[in-house]
Amino acid sequence: SASPTWVSLPSGAYLSSTVVSARIVVQDPLSGLMASTGIPTGLVGQWHLDESSGSMALDASTYGSVGNFIAAPSWVPGKRGSALSFNGADQSVAVAYRPSLDLVDDFTVAAWINTTSSVLGDFVVNSPCAGSSLGYILGLNSAGSGSVRFWTNSANKDFIGTGVNDGQWHHLAVTQAGGRAALFVDGRLFGSQPSAPANSTTNPTSIGSCSNTGEYFAGQVDEVRLYRVARSSAEILADYQSDTLAAHSRSAAYAVMYSTNAGASWSFVSKKM
Repeated sequence: SASPTWVSLPSGAYLSSTVVSARIVVQDPLSGLMASTGIPTGLVGQWHLDESSGSMALDASTYGSVGNFIAAPSWVPGKRGSALSFNGADQSVAVAYRPSLDLVDDFTVAAWINTTSSVLGDFVVNSPCAGSSLGYILGLNSAGSGSVRFWTNSANKDFIGTGVNDGQWHHLAVTQAGGRAALFVDGRLFGSQPSAPANSTTNPTSIGSCSNTGEYFAGQVDEVRLYRVARSSAEILADYQSDTLAAHSRSAAYAVMYSTNAGASWSFVSKKM
């Protein structure tokens, strides 16, 4: 729709000389995306992990790829809404194979994690993770004390110095495209490395483990997203900011903003927590 037109009103219509305008920004309380954004291009899996109970993780994408719990990971407060906590021993979420989840090249893997672990084999998301059917893996590498590792085609890409095992929530996103893998941490590009495309596979996608080798993630995971496109840096930053804003506003479906200069600039009304 067209932008509204600002009209000056008589000063007598106000109780003071300061004119304050207000507007409401409508936001999807589940995805955190603005209502006008629509479904992101290439989105093939989006597990909010906001069910808070039960033994399934529902997929909010149009594909409906449900994840089933293995060994009962626990529901805990997340970055926004609820999240899943994994014990690092035997817990995971298994998502059955479907062609849309077979990510080979030009794809993005993203998730929020909270961990203090630096154990090699702390796998966050993978499909799958051993043998000739190796697809991709996003996880941690013990050599770098909480550094991020990304695997494709049996080759490791270690991003040393990321330090995401500080017990705080961090947003990780890896794009694979054009023979390179790029890692974004909390919305910012950390670095990129040469990376061959992943092998095609018909194995399940796993959250929290490498089911083929018995290695498991210790910590919390929230808002897992998979795309069959390499997201741009601007899109990844927007995802990070959207999740952060939604977390601060406790996933409210709207936010109130005000302007004192006829809409030239806007400020959010601070919500008292």
